[in-house]
Amino acid sequence: MSQITDIQPQKKNPKRVNIFIDGQFAFGVSRESKIINKLRINDELNEEKNQSLIFNDQVERLYDKAIKFLSYRPRSEKEVRDNLLQKLYRSDKGEAEKKNFESSISAVTQKLGKLGLVNDLEFAKWWFEQRVNFKKTSPRIIKSELFKKGIDREIIDEVMDSTIVDPISLATSAAKKKLVSYQKFEPKIFREKMGRYLASKGFDWEVVKKVVDTYSQKS
Repeated sequence: MSQITDIQPQKKNPKRVNIFIDGQFAFGVSRESKIINKLRINDELNEEKNQSLIFNDQVERLYDKAIKFLSYRPRSEKEVRDNLLQKLYRSDKGEAEKKNFESSISAVTQKLGKLGLVNDLEFAKWWFEQRVNFKKTSPRIIKSELFKKGIDREIIDEVMDSTIVDPISLATSAAKKKLVSYQKFEPKIFREKMGRYLASKGFDWEVVKKVVDTYSQKS
């Protein structure tokens, strides 16, 4: 057993305190954790309790970071996990510490999932709608983007199958964004530039040709 010999508020963060065991700094916890765990000077702690306090504090800090990350826009579970892992990638932690850190991240993502703050199906639906409505991106590109964000193929297929998108209409809307800047070119250059642009958005050749032909006739 070891003994808490001192508890001091942290200078840079008054919401946290430093715990000293047997005269040496041991770890830091939030004031809330100190109160919940009834930590007081002269209390005795075993190693299991020490590790539990450290682990729970790490989960708490990572959770706060994840909430801040989620405040900007919805995220996939992989995006949250990768963001939290950045600190680990930049550190020189040993294998035991790395495993502990990864376990903390798993605890955070599980908590976020139970609270409905991270849901890959809802995220995939949101991402699809955003990319189609505002970026006029083709389903093919969106599917690739979702896969890179760690969304399971089954979820991607479910979202794609449940959403009806007219590729001609979508490509036409995308082309409108480039009309002003491309109409100044001669017909051949116009077709080349518009064709490359629509192809970069992931539209099939047949769709690209039809839309380019339509606008070429109007110009």
